[in-house]
Amino acid sequence: VGAKGIMQLMDFVYESFYDDKDYFNLYKNINAGVKHIRKYLDYFPDNQAYGIMAYNAGPGNVEKWKRSNIDWELYLEMIPFRETRIFVKRILRNYYYYRILLNES
Repeated sequence: VGAKGIMQLMDFVYESFYDDKDYFNLYKNINAGVKHIRKYLDYFPDNQAYGIMAYNAGPGNVEKWKRSNIDWELYLEMIPFRETRIFVKRILRNYYYYRILLNES
């Protein structure tokens, strides 16, 4: 819903973009997206899945979901936003695939 560029950024995320062209500049978009997700990974240091959820659904929703006290792995199946549920699963799956490919434990 209004997200732009490869990192799917919203207008409020990166205010130093001067116009819509900046969202489609690959270097600027990826740079801004990495900074944005780093903010959420730092905000939820106890679990990177929460940071990934926050990138897609916002930190307020993640805080609300955390209060349900359901194990995060089970909660992945219960995220109320279909898009976020699919997004988080894909990111985590790819993260683990790349770790295997790079021979990291």
